[in-house]
Amino acid sequence: MLTVTVTYETLAPVYVIAAEFSTLVLDPAMGRIPTVLCVVSGDKVMSPRKSERCQLRLMIGVLTLTGFGLAMSVAARAANSDGWYTPDQATHGHIVFNSYCAECHRPDLTGAMGPALIGDAFLKTWLNRPLGDLYEFEHSKMPANNPGSVPDDKLWTITAFLLQKNGFPAGSSPLSAQALSRKLAKAQ
Repeated sequence: MLTVTVTYETLAPVYVIAAEFSTLVLDPAMGRIPTVLCVVSGDKVMSPRKSERCQLRLMIGVLTLTGFGLAMSVAARAANSDGWYTPDQATHGHIVFNSYCAECHRPDLTGAMGPALIGDAFLKTWLNRPLGDLYEFEHSKMPANNPGSVPDDKLWTITAFLLQKNGFPAGSSPLSAQALSRKLAKAQ
């Protein structure tokens, strides 16, 4: 694993870039692109010419890490932009939840006769499982006094509300059967 540390020495106009295999000492005053003054590798100080291979490896490592970071950032943004539900769907789900579920789970989802549907209790049960598991449980077991009685369209809005309250991001598409195989995971 490549570890890169960048510091700027304020008393002397040099940058120090440290990696597992070498340290470059750069002078930013030498022009627009900092000039390598020397390379420190272990207990050896090498001139720039003798250390070209180390410099090349360091630059490849830094570029690789930068590219990997960019790719992860783009992937995370793409996942977040899809979201799970629309804000309107979750808002409507709150109303439907209060009609069908709040008696047992309370309007604030903290639980009463039924378990809490917010926070650790909910996340420990459903996180990293397919949305279909949650939906199937809701559909076949809820409400406890009349399982399966909530129509599908209302159940989707209730599920959207639960996801919203547990920190899952909203998106531009409503929650539907197309998301059943998608794992419940939060973006970090």
